[in-house]
Amino acid sequence: MKKLFYILVVFVFLILISKINRLGNENKILNERIKNQPESVQSEDCSSSYSECLKFPWLDLPLNYFSVKDVTWGSIGGVGKKGTMDEYTQAAFNNKVVYQSYPTTNITIKEYSSDIVWPSSKKFSDLREEISQENNGGFMSTIDENYKTYGQIAVNFFDNGQQIEMTDSFDVNNDGEKEKVLGLNFIGRADGGSYSAAIVKDNKIIFSVDEDDSFIVPADTTNGFFVEWRSSEDSSPLCCPRGYMRTRFVLNNGKFIPVYEQEIRYLIVGNKSN
Repeated sequence: MKKLFYILVVFVFLILISKINRLGNENKILNERIKNQPESVQSEDCSSSYSECLKFPWLDLPLNYFSVKDVTWGSIGGVGKKGTMDEYTQAAFNNKVVYQSYPTTNITIKEYSSDIVWPSSKKFSDLREEISQENNGGFMSTIDENYKTYGQIAVNFFDNGQQIEMTDSFDVNNDGEKEKVLGLNFIGRADGGSYSAAIVKDNKIIFSVDEDDSFIVPADTTNGFFVEWRSSEDSSPLCCPRGYMRTRFVLNNGKFIPVYEQEIRYLIVGNKSN
């Protein structure tokens, strides 16, 4: 019996050794496969952090699978008509064709305010003269039009060296009325500058955001909105950002507060050889 017992022990031991060796070989083969994968494939598995995932997949797909209205930026070099998909060789797409990270309640947006700001008491004529001197008389037609359209509230932005460059309107506080949503840029800016944004109701600023390239866009309900903005950790060129952050704000106890945010990555498509 003892002899049979020893034989069984040795047999089991040999089986375990064989399995351990096999698993080791399989892991070695798997690691070699991962190591030898194309860089674009490996990057799909990297962290969603901008600092840890500076490279991102570039899909070698025909551009005519996509819509020109979704192009955020791209490389002009095709042979087609301007304003069509055929004029691009590569392009970055927004809208539905993007990567969206899972929402997180770890809020990183900081440059915003829900404080109520009344119209400035400064005189438009005084600020107009200052702006004219700083810009050698340029951009005054835009400043005059801003003041004519928005009144004294525009003086608040002039005082910060900004002008109102774009507008929208939608309900943000669930009161059934549309508020004015303003896109702001620096007076005399170059190459688009960096946008900030504000919401105005009853001639008062009720919300403002000053993150890099920040925009306020409608949410799926009339309680609050989204702020889309560029993370300070995004090291991609200003001309060709790889995406943006999107933070959801809601109205809570009279204040707009952030409740979650996501990272959005553009879909990069086109022939790499061009």
